[in-house]
Amino acid sequence: MLAIAQPHIRKVALRYLTTAATTLRPGTVELRADSLITFAEYLADQHPAVHSLTQLTRAHIEDFLAYNHVRPWRGRVARPQPVSAAASKRTIIDLRCFFDDLALWGLGRPRTRAVAVPQRHPQPRQATATGACSRRRPGTDGRYH
Repeated sequence: MLAIAQPHIRKVALRYLTTAATTLRPGTVELRADSLITFAEYLADQHPAVHSLTQLTRAHIEDFLAYNHVRPWRGRVARPQPVSAAASKRTIIDLRCFFDDLALWGLGRPRTRAVAVPQRHPQPRQATATGACSRRRPGTDGRYH
């Protein structure tokens, strides 16, 4: 993953791929890694000020979509012609899975104080209009009242 120049993006991508490897086949993980490297290389070349996923905008993604459709082959199959439609679509699907999974898993977001350090004293419960606690509690007989 050293191919990803942006340290924050590299860290999130590595954590994502490590987690995804628990349920995906090794070949699928390799393809996802290649797609993430392609995206990171594009960002490094076209948007060098982007160092973190939190800096991404819709414009960055839309620009990548246009670039990805006509980008040249890279890696061991590098040649000076646009990638196939299948390779282009696979990269987009891999990135979509990456961003969807990050959103579901909460990866890539800066931690807030509440997540990083739990509060010592919980907030008081909200009272209802009748003054009773909003949470039901069991009575002495074990039934909820």
